[in-house]
Amino acid sequence: MESFVISLLRLSTVHIGLFDNSMTMKTRLKKNRKLQLDELKELRNDAFKNAKISKHKMKTLHDKHILRKSFHVGQKVLLYNSRLHLFPGKLRTKWIGPFEIKSISEHGAFEE
Repeated sequence: MESFVISLLRLSTVHIGLFDNSMTMKTRLKKNRKLQLDELKELRNDAFKNAKISKHKMKTLHDKHILRKSFHVGQKVLLYNSRLHLFPGKLRTKWIGPFEIKSISEHGAFEE
């Protein structure tokens, strides 16, 4: 009977040791997963920053080639109809006008 009790005690300590080992394994796995998620967040943030930098560079390159036009009251202008791109016609003109400028607002909009 005494040997039976001793063997049960040994078994219980072995099971407790396995339980502790599995718990530490779970905590290690949790920590590892958390580190992986943190790395993923860092990679996502780096990609976002790089995309923002790239967009800014493209905008500055594009804006260099834009020519600012200045219009004066009484000047005659043509109006570009951008809707004709949706329904292209070979011989259709994309310009409407001429229109005479009557007034110009602060932001460059004008009344014809």
